[in-house]
Amino acid sequence: MFSFHSTGPGLAPSAKVKLIKSSTFQVMDPSPTSVGMVTTMTVHSLAFHPRDLNHFYLGTDTGGVLHCQRYGNRPVPREYKRPQEQIANVTSLAFSPWQPDHFVVGRSDGTLLLYNTKYERPLLSWNRSTRGKPIHQLMWSHHRPSVFIVLDDSSTIHLWDLLQSDSAPVLKAEAQNMKIASIALNQRVALSPGSQSQLVLSFEDGTVEVHQLVEQYSVPKDKEEECFNDYLQTLLFQR
Repeated sequence: MFSFHSTGPGLAPSAKVKLIKSSTFQVMDPSPTSVGMVTTMTVHSLAFHPRDLNHFYLGTDTGGVLHCQRYGNRPVPREYKRPQEQIANVTSLAFSPWQPDHFVVGRSDGTLLLYNTKYERPLLSWNRSTRGKPIHQLMWSHHRPSVFIVLDDSSTIHLWDLLQSDSAPVLKAEAQNMKIASIALNQRVALSPGSQSQLVLSFEDGTVEVHQLVEQYSVPKDKEEECFNDYLQTLLFQR
């Protein structure tokens, strides 16, 4: 863990912020295979709960997600289980800004998982959603509640709209002759409700491109947030 400091010795010339390591911890498997056996895990991704920064979530090399908190008692559930016995690195986590108790998980085998923070088993899973290509990054839209974007290791972007189809992405696009390093989506400006979503692509050669998504994937439909909430409640009822 790191703390932010804006004053005091140790700042670089002209710098205004410095990071100071305040604590460390080792990640252990909460469900070891043998009694008394403790297994160290490797963490590949991290995300904080959007409404409670005391809670954070670690994607591990076992295919599961650990639920941790900085202060207080042990959180429940302690771990979000992987489906069946498939082991793969959890490479990316993304919380919904619209329904913050829900998050999507991407793995190195191309599997996508949708979880609710209260339950250890996924609500939905999509095996090999990228045809087995490792998932590099996930981003949830700030403009449309049911839309999120997946970047895989082959620089292909997969756009999902769960209200349109929860069986496959509704749009795919592959970068030609360039390797995408990371993606970002712009925030929705409260004073400009009609603003469209923009997708930023950062390439390994240092190039940055900004693409504006079409209105279909930028502007919320009538009562979409309510419909998306109903959709998630249906998944919870069916679990």
